[in-house]
Amino acid sequence: TTAQQTITVDDSTAPEFTFVPADYTVECSDDVTFDDAEAVDNCGEVTISYALDTLGLSCPNNFQILRTIVATDDCNNSETVVQTITVEDTTAPEFVSVPADYSIECTEEPTYGDVEVMDNCSDWEVVLTTDTIESGCDNVYDIVLTWTATDACDNESSASQTISVIDTSLPQITFSCGLENGEIVDVCCEDLSGSITVPAACELEAVDFACGGDLTISLTETYEGEYTPSETVDHWCVISEPQGMDEGLTCEGLTPHAMRLFNFPGDDFYSLIDGAVSHNVDGTMTYYMTLVSQSNPDAGWELEAQFTQPLDWFEWQNQPGNHSFKNDCGLGDHMEWEYSIMTSGEAQGWGEYEGSDMTLMHQPVSGYFGFQMGEGANNKNGNYGFSGWFYCSGTFDGAPFNTSGDIFGELECCLPWTLDRAYTVADCSGNTTTFHYEVHATGAPCINEEEGGLQDGEDQTMVSYKDLIKVLDLMPNPTTGMTQVTLFTEELGTTAQVSLFNMAGQEVMPLFNGQLNAGWPMPLMFDASDLEAGMYQLRIHSKNFVTSKKLLVAH
Repeated sequence: TTAQQTITVDDSTAPEFTFVPADYTVECSDDVTFDDAEAVDNCGEVTISYALDTLGLSCPNNFQILRTIVATDDCNNSETVVQTITVEDTTAPEFVSVPADYSIECTEEPTYGDVEVMDNCSDWEVVLTTDTIESGCDNVYDIVLTWTATDACDNESSASQTISVIDTSLPQITFSCGLENGEIVDVCCEDLSGSITVPAACELEAVDFACGGDLTISLTETYEGEYTPSETVDHWCVISEPQGMDEGLTCEGLTPHAMRLFNFPGDDFYSLIDGAVSHNVDGTMTYYMTLVSQSNPDAGWELEAQFTQPLDWFEWQNQPGNHSFKNDCGLGDHMEWEYSIMTSGEAQGWGEYEGSDMTLMHQPVSGYFGFQMGEGANNKNGNYGFSGWFYCSGTFDGAPFNTSGDIFGELECCLPWTLDRAYTVADCSGNTTTFHYEVHATGAPCINEEEGGLQDGEDQTMVSYKDLIKVLDLMPNPTTGMTQVTLFTEELGTTAQVSLFNMAGQEVMPLFNGQLNAGWPMPLMFDASDLEAGMYQLRIHSKNFVTSKKLLVAH
């Protein structure tokens, strides 16, 4: 018999991939690479085919490539895989060129440049914004330019430029009261008491011509010198011992001295080593004296005393109670003097007096006599000075004592010092211009310009009336009508100008302008009946000389 066996051989197994390219992501500016897949089949050859599809995403440069890979054997068995390649744009545009930062003066106009931009994959758009950053000064600020570049996939980058507007120009002074920078202004001494007129500080004017804006002008005043005014002291005087007159003695025939103590257990007479007076801004006075015994050069006192604000004769007289003056020498005019009261005082011993002390108080307690200052007021000579009587108590050589005494002195109140006025003109930016000038108190007397000033070879000195022209009388004083002033000089060829001034310094009545007869009293009569009631000043001028008398008109 015959039998038939049918053996069917078929191929139903698809190829198997042994390598499939992995999914990956690539920047749009980079190349896309396609790697080959690999596959095997159990029975025959394998054919691999590829198909590409593109899937768009959020922007033109963002997309996916879907790569379909099919492995097919000879019997059309196949296996399919998909490789995903993602192409994206994550790179922002790049600024190739940006204008550099720079500074300009506030008077200049800014200039603006352009930027250059590139992108790896697409076109871009550039937007410019401008901001101004203030500094607090109108003329100083920053202009900040910011460029923002955006590509098709909204990737963006920015760059900026800062233009700094600055002000380096200096303020210009337009008005300085006619003064030059560094100029010296001399001021003279107007009277023996040291009165001077310090000119008011110049009110500078300045402008910022370059950029405008507000300016600040500050003034710093600095005093220089040994006897300068201060916040507490208006002016100083230097004390010297009263000079002798005939034969070197004082008017009462004593050896010149600056302090005398009566019935003191130590020495009675003391000379002056050094001394000064501070005329304080509150009107009071402080006297400082270093005294040495005339019989023992190794013993003495350091004295300091406080006094009330000086009063003129009429103010002194118009106080409650009785008040008078002491004129032991008969020199000077007590109506021209000033009067004060000692409010406190003390003295400390030095040298062999060390450990001794005394407390001073005004004498007499009633204030009948005052501490007096003026020409002849020192009761030793006719010079400008002071004298005062005091009561004192303390300890000397370990024992208590009580006594009284006097102090005397001549005063030099026309002392030199310098006032430096330094100005700083500043704008808001801190630019500054400086200016300064100095006021010099020369210590020299004021010269009457109307009399022609000094002649060649003359010294500039202040001459008191007792040296050139004496006022023998001014009577009646107070007056209501006809009044007589009598002048006297011993100098040949002396001319004088005599006028009556009110206390505001205005001339109200010229009395005389001519030459005086040397050696002969010259009476001048004038009628005060038409003058308003009040205080007036009779002023006598001559070359390098001035003196005055006060006249009270009462109706």
